[in-house]
Amino acid sequence: CYVMDVGIIGGGGHVGLPTGLVLADAGFSVTLIDKDQERLNTIARGKMPFTEEGGERLLQSALEADRLVTTTDVAAVAECDVIVVVIGTPIDEHHNPEMDNLLGVVDAIEPYLSNDHLLLLRSTIYPGTTKIVRNRLKDAGHVIGDDLGLAFTPERVTQHRAIDEIVNLPQLVGAFDKASFDRAESLFESVINADCHRMTPAEAELGKL
Repeated sequence: CYVMDVGIIGGGGHVGLPTGLVLADAGFSVTLIDKDQERLNTIARGKMPFTEEGGERLLQSALEADRLVTTTDVAAVAECDVIVVVIGTPIDEHHNPEMDNLLGVVDAIEPYLSNDHLLLLRSTIYPGTTKIVRNRLKDAGHVIGDDLGLAFTPERVTQHRAIDEIVNLPQLVGAFDKASFDRAESLFESVINADCHRMTPAEAELGKL
């Protein structure tokens, strides 16, 4: 049967890696994309770069099953069906999230996006950011919805317990259109033991904050 490929930008981090391990454990083929080559080398050796309950077992299982690969090249997203952006979000002096990093990633992957991709934003973002991303992609010629899917699907996990909480907490899905929500829901329903809740991107952004 067809195995969906998922690319995770920020895949070596405290949220990106557990997300990748959960997806690989559910049968997805996962590409971890991260600029930290040393961290990716550690992961490729079957070692967790940080403490995560159950992480090493899932990592070794994913590597043995050939469902997990690593790269520093964002062009790898072209070969994926789903692209998850879960990079760390710095804050400014007023404790507001800085969005330049996220928008820089969106600009970097835009040339590799095609109409059958689903793009999921999972980082902590300022309310209104998903709309900015949508407009940026539309300006680049992409049709959001039935073609290129877009949703904000925030993580809500505690460090070191991310795997357990990804699987067991309800998932907020902020989508502008039903097609994007349906695709995101289908992904998460195959890995979590809870429900997906549809809302607008702004509601999901506020819900995360």
